[in-house]
Amino acid sequence: MGQIKNIIFDLGGVIINLDIPKTISEFNKLSNQPFESIYNQLQQTPVFDLFDKGQITEKDFFVELKKALRNDVTDEELLFAWNAMLLDFPKHRLELLSKLKPNYRLFLLSNTNESHVLEFEKTLFASHGYQNLEPFLRKYTIHAE
Repeated sequence: MGQIKNIIFDLGGVIINLDIPKTISEFNKLSNQPFESIYNQLQQTPVFDLFDKGQITEKDFFVELKKALRNDVTDEELLFAWNAMLLDFPKHRLELLSKLKPNYRLFLLSNTNESHVLEFEKTLFASHGYQNLEPFLRKYTIHAE
């Protein structure tokens, strides 16, 4: 058996901490019905998958969410609720990537969406001074199908 040369990482819950219930809680503040029921209705349409794959824009995604929630919700409120799940990049995870990089080809393959990319890059820069995760990886790919 050959030696391991490549390691592929996911982003959410692997490199960045997530709190999905936090997003659900924020969406519940914007709706007259539980977001779980709205999510189940929208999940029957591919809106979440299309957004995560980069096949629809943030604007189109928000239009669909507004239809399900209520039309007086602002894009800013939706963005805040959607990004609420994104927490922090623990220093030890970035240190691990740095230690692995000289000996392995490290890749990030994640289906994250444009809203989350902008938000997590702001968080990464504010907390660790990196514009993005490229310094830690050989290949950095988002919107993968």
